[in-house]
Amino acid sequence: CCLDDFLGVISAHTVSQSHPSVLVQLGDSVTLKCTIEQEQLSQLLWYKQVVGQAPRAILSSSGYNSSFTLYKGFRDSRFVMQKNGTCFNLHISKVELSDTATYYCGTIDFTDLQLGNGTLLFVKGKERDAFLNVAIKENIIIVSF
Repeated sequence: CCLDDFLGVISAHTVSQSHPSVLVQLGDSVTLKCTIEQEQLSQLLWYKQVVGQAPRAILSSSGYNSSFTLYKGFRDSRFVMQKNGTCFNLHISKVELSDTATYYCGTIDFTDLQLGNGTLLFVKGKERDAFLNVAIKENIIIVSF
């Protein structure tokens, strides 16, 4: 009982992703914002979830140090973590259509995984601009022709 209360206190933290959705042009760069309020971090994580698929780990980092590890499928220079204080942002350069997904940042301490609410990234292809109108409302993508 007391040990559980103690562990709950050490792992208590708040994960915030300030933008629920972002619309970006194909080939542009984007920074997905994440703030984690916690005195000590064991491990920081970023995940990508495509609609209808399981989440995939993009990268992880130990504590507040500046190094990070990219996971299989994301091992190119397009994905970079930018750390500054309690901000742990994910920068994606030269976005591709396949980058359209919901991105989650989070932290894990002992067995406690805490994720943000996610940021829906929608990549709009330049070749379709004349035919496609995209609106993002409350994390729902509305596509009209």
